[in-house]
Amino acid sequence: MFLCRDKHSDAINFLTCHPPTVDVLRRAGHLATQIVPEPHQGWHPRCKEHDLLRHGGCITVNRSGEAIISELDGNCILMISRHVPAQVKVVAGRWGGPARAAAVEGDATKLRLSFPFGLAMFTIEAKKNEVCYFTDAGNNAVRLLRKAHNFKLTQTASPVAITSEPPLQPFGLACISRGSSAGPLLVVSEEKRRRVVVVTMDASLVRGHVACVAGGSLLGPAGLAVCGHSLYVADTKRVLVGSFAAPAAPTAAPALALHVLRDNFEVRSIKS
Repeated sequence: MFLCRDKHSDAINFLTCHPPTVDVLRRAGHLATQIVPEPHQGWHPRCKEHDLLRHGGCITVNRSGEAIISELDGNCILMISRHVPAQVKVVAGRWGGPARAAAVEGDATKLRLSFPFGLAMFTIEAKKNEVCYFTDAGNNAVRLLRKAHNFKLTQTASPVAITSEPPLQPFGLACISRGSSAGPLLVVSEEKRRRVVVVTMDASLVRGHVACVAGGSLLGPAGLAVCGHSLYVADTKRVLVGSFAAPAAPTAAPALALHVLRDNFEVRSIKS
């Protein structure tokens, strides 16, 4: 499931379930030609041996229109320059095989990731910059990528501590703002446990606790996307929409109810 938006035009929102990333982006027309050139050769040294974008998972876009993509085969997070689309760099992890992660604080390229998937941007209004949460699914972890608002900066990473029993197995990810003075709400899908969890983050942005859980009828929730007050869940061959009731106060618990929006559809690639 993908959410795409462009600072310099009307908002572009679209949903899908697991077709190749390039095919998905082609559906956006001229936007795709700006951020996904073919072949996808960047400036990272490994480009001499591999195309950086081989198996894209999720995509998000910062306010400047720069795309951030989770690369599943390379076990890393990529960022694409808006102004020079041929420039692609690894902003988190190292291009290569999966590895057991450590609680690294600092340079995000020193992380070792395993099947990074979900992505979610969050704007820190007071500092006028953006961070990007992402799931390190193979290591059952959520991480925070700082300085995600500018391609030219060196991004740093922090581990995210979420109080949960049993510990979370995060896969998909979405983020909901609660205002400038509070941390966001993270919505996390747990595909193996067939549920969606809402996590309340504190002002540090790296500590949180489970606030509510939605499940029961889910088959295997993966991608998540937020549009307005609605949460969309890619659940195997169907899409569910959640009516999200944001808490009246930052300390109050959120509520989430899901119902099927579309059921039993086939995924098809659109050729341009």
